Amino acid sequence: MSTQDITVATRLNVFERYLSVWVTLCIVTGIAIGKVSPGLVGA
Repeated sequence: MSTQDITVATRLNVFERYLSVWVTLCIVTGIAIGKVSPGLVGA
């Protein structure tokens, strides 16, 4: 395994470790945009 493979694997592990946090943030952001600017959702 090369060092590039190890670096990519490390980045994926960090992303995967916090995947539920990213999904939650995206859901909350989407709901907030819908509440603040409902016309934007329709467009």
